[in-house]
Amino acid sequence: MLLTSAALDAVTDSTLFNHQTNTYVASYNLSIGLPISQNGLQAKEELTTLLKKKYYIEFLNTKDIAGKKIELEFANVQINTEAIAAYATLLMKNPALSQSHVMLYDIGGLTNDVTVITNNQVNNVYSNSYKEGMTIVLDSIKQKLVSKYNYRLN
Repeated sequence: MLLTSAALDAVTDSTLFNHQTNTYVASYNLSIGLPISQNGLQAKEELTTLLKKKYYIEFLNTKDIAGKKIELEFANVQINTEAIAAYATLLMKNPALSQSHVMLYDIGGLTNDVTVITNNQVNNVYSNSYKEGMTIVLDSIKQKLVSKYNYRLN
């Protein structure tokens, strides 16, 4: 999905088209969010190495863009916790928050992640990931409905 989205974006920008090679040439800055539990240094380095290269994409049978070629690279790859996107949104709305205490709570499918940020720095001591996401809660509710009321949700 990542490469497809970037390639689709590239073909909409005529300034990226190289007439000599008949290819769209695009370079992106990429920020990826990982759950806190998967955000170790080794994971960051491996993912950065994997993504920071050139990709060659050609749309074969896609309506309106069939035959278009894209040379795509992620020039700058940043691996962050998922909460950083929420934090960036908060800072755009209120830049003064960068010098305060902020807590971000990400309710996911399988985990709930708590990120504590103090003076623009993630506090790794108090940030954590808990394996109790919405999927687990919903499964528990379904089980109780069956056991208590003999009712099944589809």
